[in-house]
Amino acid sequence: MNYLAHLHVATQCDSQLMGNLLADFVKGRPDNQFSLQTVEGIYLHRFVDSTIDALPEIKTCRQRFPSALYRYSAIALDVFWDHALIQHWDRFSDVSFAQFVEHAESECQRAVKNEPFPPPNAF
Repeated sequence: MNYLAHLHVATQCDSQLMGNLLADFVKGRPDNQFSLQTVEGIYLHRFVDSTIDALPEIKTCRQRFPSALYRYSAIALDVFWDHALIQHWDRFSDVSFAQFVEHAESECQRAVKNEPFPPPNAF
């Protein structure tokens, strides 16, 4: 759910932005379903998620949620991370937030035009 953070990391890693956004919607192995750049973006997104989720600090934060809401804690924290990133954008990027959003939108639109999307049942 932390799309902004994933886009920012992807930019820093010179990874395709669309693949990093698509990752939350693709189940299983994306190999041979998308272009190599998109697949690499999906795997980067998954790597970032698993690395962050394994941090002891993140586990501690999730445990602070009531047990009935625990399954939603990761989503709530993701939304919070994007909020914090927006609030402190100038600490993490040399370009303005507006420029970054414009660049991300343009890159994603370009990738969509060139992507051989799989059949709908692949999602």
